[in-house]
Amino acid sequence: MFPKLFNANSGSCNMRMHRYPKEQGYIYSVAAFREIMHRECARSKRNGHGFAFVVLQLPQGEEPRAVANRIVELVGDWLRVTDHAGWLQQNRRLAILLYACGTDDAKGFVERLRKGGKFDALKYDIYSYPDNFPKDVLKPVTEVANG
Repeated sequence: MFPKLFNANSGSCNMRMHRYPKEQGYIYSVAAFREIMHRECARSKRNGHGFAFVVLQLPQGEEPRAVANRIVELVGDWLRVTDHAGWLQQNRRLAILLYACGTDDAKGFVERLRKGGKFDALKYDIYSYPDNFPKDVLKPVTEVANG
């Protein structure tokens, strides 16, 4: 379902968030992820390929960065070069963009994540672009922070 399309030993695609060195972090910042979303929406409009957008609500009571890194480490082999993971809301909501995937594939992705990482209680929402995409995702970071 989600083939591994990147050879970690080749070093040919060091822009993938899950291939960054650990000290730089695995997950795009809110600002960087919003820029990626703008780019991917524009690309989708140009070429007609939509994407699924999974929003994971991180569990309370655990260190959010640790949980998010566990999630990204688990799905890192499933993500393709065209997929992206980043903060939608720092330390609260992690989003994963699955390029050219429908909502059924995205649901399978989340179920595999829940089972594989023992995240049974993980809450999530699935959106698709352009059908039911949350418009606040495209707002500038400063506008989101100010209300």
